[in-house]
Amino acid sequence: MGSPSVVSTFDENTWYYIGRQTERYAFFKRKTVDQQVVIVRYGEDGRVDRISTLDESDGREIDLVERETPSAGRKLGLFEQLFGNIGRFSSESETQ
Repeated sequence: MGSPSVVSTFDENTWYYIGRQTERYAFFKRKTVDQQVVIVRYGEDGRVDRISTLDESDGREIDLVERETPSAGRKLGLFEQLFGNIGRFSSESETQ
């Protein structure tokens, strides 16, 4: 089967093979026609323990969060960004 699409975060013995078929007509948004996930679980001995499949009906829609994580520090204005470093650095000949 080749390398998996994803290896489980919590169990390295669980591999996921993800396949999706999409279609797009002209300028319309791309649409998923078929989607399957094959889950292969390996036992401690390295042999396949279980194979299961999921399809599009097993999926769920989730709401994405649009929040932003604030960064430490302060926001610089345009002029501070342009002129903030003037005079901060000296040439190499001045330091010797």
